Amino acid sequence: MSEMSGSTSARYRLLVVNNTRSARARHGDQRSIILDGLAQRGCDLQFVTADSAPGVTAALKEAMTQPHDAVVSIGGDGTLYLCLQAVAGTSTPLAIVPMGTGNDVASYFGLTKGDPHAMVEKIVAALENPTKRHQVDVGRVTTGDGNTNWFMTILACGFDTVVNERANQMKFPKGNSRYLASVLRELPTLAPYDYEVTLDEGGQAAKPGLLMAVGLITRYGGGFHMCPHASATDGMLSWTHVAPIGKARVLALLPKLMAGKHLGHSAVSHGHARRVHITVPGLRAYADGETMGVSPFDVECVPRALTLLIGEVPSA
Repeated sequence: MSEMSGSTSARYRLLVVNNTRSARARHGDQRSIILDGLAQRGCDLQFVTADSAPGVTAALKEAMTQPHDAVVSIGGDGTLYLCLQAVAGTSTPLAIVPMGTGNDVASYFGLTKGDPHAMVEKIVAALENPTKRHQVDVGRVTTGDGNTNWFMTILACGFDTVVNERANQMKFPKGNSRYLASVLRELPTLAPYDYEVTLDEGGQAAKPGLLMAVGLITRYGGGFHMCPHASATDGMLSWTHVAPIGKARVLALLPKLMAGKHLGHSAVSHGHARRVHITVPGLRAYADGETMGVSPFDVECVPRALTLLIGEVPSA
């Protein structure tokens, strides 16, 4: 379902997905300033709503059958994920307005909360001047149960999957500290997984380990820099594998993982590939904080599949 708001003489038509429940419904004043500011600057706002998360994507896809100048995602990585399912692979630009808890994608592209007036100016400037936009890569994963989804952060299948599931169930602590608390709670049950991994067209290799992460950007989980060698514009996936190590060594490695300083660790291997195929029995994968499906996972990089209306691409 969509609702219209704005001037009849609008210069730009925007589809808006505004998740008012992200970050536990904080930042209401900032949302109002942004929406009012866009309307005052000549934008016609069409709000896309539905009773379920898949319904939002379906409603957005339907609305996109009519011409619009951009889609605006107001919320966290979960809201962005829903928008991505409709926008990726199209020519419609996407504006990310971070209002969530983790905001990993927005942070990677230099977009932060706190100045709604500046956000309005950035969006309007990019609508007026297409040279301010950036085309970036997007990940696409097909799982063993036949699901295919787009993602922007890092696909997790391993100990980080268990951590994500635990964090999703926790009501306390709030914010990014949930993920760290989840790591500590799940650590006593730490056990390796039996991975079979194929990189591009190479042969399949057995890689027992604690996790296998495949990313488009450097971070996930509200700031864990698992793939610090990633770039959203190089046409490649970046992968990180952690071999089996004991709980004490995991605790010692944790600060390095959070800072992206772990690639030189003896238990860590890493690299790049355009396509990664992973088989790990009995495990689900997560990306952008959402469940993708069950093993096996066929992950590919789709170059320049998304046009960012605002934001800056980090230099290599």
